[in-house]
Amino acid sequence: MSAELLIEANAVEVRAGLVRDGRLADLVIEPLTSESLVGSIWLGRVRKLLPNGRAAFVDIGQDQNGFLNATDIPGHAERPIAQLVHEGQALVVQVSKDPVAEKGAALTADITLPGRFLVLTPGANGATVSRRIADAAERDRLSAALRDLSPGCIVRTAAAGQEAMLLRSEHAVLAARGAAIEARRSTVEAPALLWREDSAVHRVLRDFSSGADRIVVDPPEALGEARRWAETMAPDLLPRLNGHTGAGLPFDTWDLDAEIAALQAERVTLPSGASLRFGAAAALTAVDVDYGSARAPALAINLEAAAEIARQLRLRGIGGVIVIDFLRLRARDEAAQVVAALRKALTDDAAPTRVLEMSELGLVEMTRRRLGDPLNVRLARGGHAALAGLCRDVRRAARTAPGRPLRAILPAAALAAVPAGLAGKLAAELGAAVELVPRP
Repeated sequence: MSAELLIEANAVEVRAGLVRDGRLADLVIEPLTSESLVGSIWLGRVRKLLPNGRAAFVDIGQDQNGFLNATDIPGHAERPIAQLVHEGQALVVQVSKDPVAEKGAALTADITLPGRFLVLTPGANGATVSRRIADAAERDRLSAALRDLSPGCIVRTAAAGQEAMLLRSEHAVLAARGAAIEARRSTVEAPALLWREDSAVHRVLRDFSSGADRIVVDPPEALGEARRWAETMAPDLLPRLNGHTGAGLPFDTWDLDAEIAALQAERVTLPSGASLRFGAAAALTAVDVDYGSARAPALAINLEAAAEIARQLRLRGIGGVIVIDFLRLRARDEAAQVVAALRKALTDDAAPTRVLEMSELGLVEMTRRRLGDPLNVRLARGGHAALAGLCRDVRRAARTAPGRPLRAILPAAALAAVPAGLAGKLAAELGAAVELVPRP
């Protein structure tokens, strides 16, 4: 299958779409107005122990203290928190989940440094191969090629088929980063930032570029950033990196904005005429499979639905408990086929999943780990979608008449939500004066 990775960056967001055979397969939208802390490494200070909760509050220099559970301290999950850390102690921690409302960031003391093919695990030695690499011979090859690495690493699914020299080269880069973090630790007082995840453009290239035959990055400033990162971290990507040369924006090439809008709809129509309906409750997400206008057998519709459900869960960013109501089947072996098809369709998902067998009522229960807020929440946060849309419209207009002054007329409420300096940032990006004015 041909695959193309499209990356768009502006003053408000970075978004990327992986398109396989003309269909959106993966989607990343990262607001730059509220940058995530996930993955950042800090020298924190333990402020308070919660003995009954087997946890500690750790100051990492944010508005709220972070929360560290005893189970997130490697090798000591069963011991009381008071035997693991003490108040006032300086401790290296990593953010595993962003703060929400009045809750501080979730922390872990199990530090990792991700790369394209490997995840460095400074507290271990050797290589652990991802269980998602199913081929036994390939698992053995990778284990043999990397078993002597120190510090240790987890071999990601994307490493399958890659040359050992390339993997060892990435390990050397990650190990040097780990050493730099350790060196900084001895020069700062807690709380202090030791290392922060790469930029949004870098993260997209790191996590989604391996399967892409062609990578298009826009604007030129972002393309330059991508090339500088690739020179150090992924030289093999350099021939695949391209600027956008067509009219409009990269996402316009495949009309991805229409696909993103469809991802927020409750109902999804399948090619057969059947449909999926997504419904969210407090504790779970329900997915119903309906015949609609389809005339195909129930098994064929369920198999079609299984593949699309996996895709929709990934693109919508749905996590937690999910219950799927498939069409009723006559035979147990047919139920097994549907569950197997669903599991296979989920193998490319970066989020860990667990799928149970189909019940007699045709229900399949599954879980998908939450890797962040769902798409609809991300798009709605702080007027983000409107601001991002404004940036895209201004850029499209600027490409129609390069260098021409632009005036964006907005409702007063929308204008009040525009971050300070946005017009200046857009002008700097476009080489044209941009004026934001209220609607009369």
